[in-house]
Amino acid sequence: MMIPTEIKAMIAETAAWLWTEYGKTVVEKTAGRAVQEMKWLVGVEKYYTSLFERVGFVRILGRREAEPLENVFTHVNVLDKLTAEQRYDIKKLMVEFAPRDFGRFERMKRITGEEAIAEHNKLFILGKPGAGKTTFLKHTALRAIKHEIEKVPIFVTLKELSDSGKAIFPFIVHQFDTHQFPEPEAFVERVLRKGDALVLFDGLDEVNLEENKRATLIQMLNDFVYKYSECPYLLTCRVAATDYSFTQFEYVEMADFDEAQMGQYVDRWFVGDEVKRLNCRRALLEDEANQAVRELAQVPLLLALLCLVFEERNEFPPERHEIYGEAINALLSKWDAGRNIKRDKVYQQLSLKLKKSMLAHLAAQTFAKGAYFLREDEVVRLIEAYLVGVPGLEEPDAEQVLKAMEAQHGIFVERAHRIHSFSHLTLQEYFTARYIVDNERRGSVERLMPFVGEDRWREVFLLT
Repeated sequence: MMIPTEIKAMIAETAAWLWTEYGKTVVEKTAGRAVQEMKWLVGVEKYYTSLFERVGFVRILGRREAEPLENVFTHVNVLDKLTAEQRYDIKKLMVEFAPRDFGRFERMKRITGEEAIAEHNKLFILGKPGAGKTTFLKHTALRAIKHEIEKVPIFVTLKELSDSGKAIFPFIVHQFDTHQFPEPEAFVERVLRKGDALVLFDGLDEVNLEENKRATLIQMLNDFVYKYSECPYLLTCRVAATDYSFTQFEYVEMADFDEAQMGQYVDRWFVGDEVKRLNCRRALLEDEANQAVRELAQVPLLLALLCLVFEERNEFPPERHEIYGEAINALLSKWDAGRNIKRDKVYQQLSLKLKKSMLAHLAAQTFAKGAYFLREDEVVRLIEAYLVGVPGLEEPDAEQVLKAMEAQHGIFVERAHRIHSFSHLTLQEYFTARYIVDNERRGSVERLMPFVGEDRWREVFLLT
């Protein structure tokens, strides 16, 4: 990914500033001070460049290439009052995405996410699936990289932290050490003690409940924040995913998009296609027949799906399950119009129905285990297990199927080297629900019953 020249300049300035503020006292006082300074500057630049590559781009559903975050980011609002007292009410959960329920926040005070960060040193940010929590955290880290927030940004995906088995401090130190940062442990300790770090913890709800992993992490987070209390923190979690208490944090909730934000999102989506942009704006924001669609579009992820469907159909389906279905149909059909090369041969043989069935198989087998990020060999094994049962396939090569699937439509993506996942957790949940429905006669619904009441299965139940 190309790093803009202005970002490179800002990173260089940051490296010089950090050397002055910390490097001179952190590195060993040796005769080779000039060498130490050069190593320091290189380490800082490597860390910030890597962080920019991580947070400065975002994958948009249906787009093959990651987009610069600044090109697509729509500023978000948060609510200063939570619906926390309602989030475990079954009826409220069942209508969370229902059209008639989307107006319930109008009476609550809305402030911008940036204002919330300025007003509160520690924010626990709750939000519905697809509300843009991770995107907002990435935007905040990007602001720090650009000196709009004068702190050293540290971005921690809590699922990765939990799976690593490390404590928080050594996990953060490793992020710096990986980029040959001189004396990373001493540096991290100093910036945390002085409150000069901006620590962004993303995705508490994605940490497994099994073996008390989430409970253990909760305790680690509370202890860490208490120890380094001078730093600002942002912590994200799904609404209804936790009732844990973070007494040091101010709770806020991601607000739904208003019509102005919807319009901005549509403008960015259809940039370069003025006719379709205007048509989508009119259909979404002015057509009274699309009132239900307009209310669904208050959720950023659903708005992305709506834009994708409109791009393909020039109209909006009224039901939520249709939005998923139509968007996925559009994504999968894009493959048929793409460039077919030899390694796509097996995937090309799969019908649209079989592609959906394979994705449902992948989703159900992984979601049941709480596996969101998968090693490539595990994904290949699951695909092989599915392909074996498909009659008439020539040369079933699961690895090539995986590559073709990721290259063509982005429902499944490679997050890091040989690490894969569904591009959105919501899609994994949708396909898990599809698998349950498709296999009802085999007892899939009965096997689902033990999970009633578990928060991570909530979306699956809603979609089943």
